[in-house]
Amino acid sequence: MRVTKITFEQLFPTGVYQNQRLGIEIAVGEDEQTQTEEVFGYAKELVNKAFKVMNPDAVLMHDFNTGIPSSPPVINREKEKVEIGIENSQTQADLDYWADGAEKYDLIGQWNKKHSELTP
Repeated sequence: MRVTKITFEQLFPTGVYQNQRLGIEIAVGEDEQTQTEEVFGYAKELVNKAFKVMNPDAVLMHDFNTGIPSSPPVINREKEKVEIGIENSQTQADLDYWADGAEKYDLIGQWNKKHSELTP
């Protein structure tokens, strides 16, 4: 059997009931007949890279290159609480309350920015 082209498509989940289909078609030359598996792997790799370039902020729950499900991102609720507290501070006293948390969770830059906004 002679393979003349390889087509690969993949459906990427981008949200609840939302998907994005990407695909590629690669012509296989005479000298590449023995390397069709490699060409197929290359097509798959290109589609995955294209999705990542087009959707840099996408968090996939599945690694499509290895087929292994990845862990969902872990949210540190205490750090998030400190971030929100700093952001919502209306007075210097409010902001001072979050100083220890800012240091603990490496949010000093955010704390300093808010401090400069509140300081006349």
